[in-house]
Formats: sequence, structure tokens, C-alpha cells
Amino acid sequence: MGYLVLSRKEGETIHLSIDSDVDLAAALEQLRSGIFIDVTQISGSQVRLGIEAPASVIVLRGEIFERVS
Repeated sequence: MGYLVLSRKEGETIHLSIDSDVDLAAALEQLRSGIFIDVTQISGSQVRLGIEAPASVIVLRGEIFERVS
């Protein structure tokens, strides 16, 4: 499991998906342990989120997802 911290402002998004290069059955097995999202800090209109997920899960800021999709 990896851990990533992202800052988001109101209206911004995070996109979670399964890596297309990973065997779906293996990815689903990894997901059994879950995805955990922690609020690590709130400052004004900004929140910092810690995301712990299996390596088969891709976590992208919404603006990056829009560029690559």
C-alpha cells in the first residue's frame, strides 16, 4: 500500500481508478484491504488528504485526469 498526500480546495476533485496494466482479478484482491482517506489538515478553504491505497489504484488530481483522458 502506498500513501499520498494531496491538497484540495472547495470544488476540486480526486480521481481514483484501477491501473489498466494490472490483472483485474489481482487488483480486486488487493482492493479487499480497502482504500483509506485521512483528513490530515484543514487550513482556511484548503484541506490536505492522505490517501492509502494498493499499488494497482491510480490516484490523480482532477485537473491531471482531465488532461490525460
